[in-house]
Amino acid sequence: MLRHLHTHKARVSAYILENVPLLGDTRSHVMANLHQIRSWIGLAVLLDAVRVGLRAHCPRLWWMNLLPREVLRQAYEIVPQSSHLIVDSILDIRRRSQVVKVVDRSPVAVVN
Repeated sequence: MLRHLHTHKARVSAYILENVPLLGDTRSHVMANLHQIRSWIGLAVLLDAVRVGLRAHCPRLWWMNLLPREVLRQAYEIVPQSSHLIVDSILDIRRRSQVVKVVDRSPVAVVN
């Protein structure tokens, strides 16, 4: 849709696009699609909701024209991470979180 608007020199309103990152999917047709999307709308910023207070990973790619990509990335990186976010505090009384078996690794937020 954005490509069509740009191609036809239409006035583009503000937009925010969000998508789930591939995170390890390296199939050739998937990578080709990713490169095509990047050629149309540029690089995305990877955001993980756990970094801003959610108690579960929710990595998403964001593209927008509201501010420069670098400004969004820097703002995300300076958000202070709370050490008081405990998953067990939001679970039902009979439920407990599982023991961490694999330590979080970039690109998702490292929180465990």
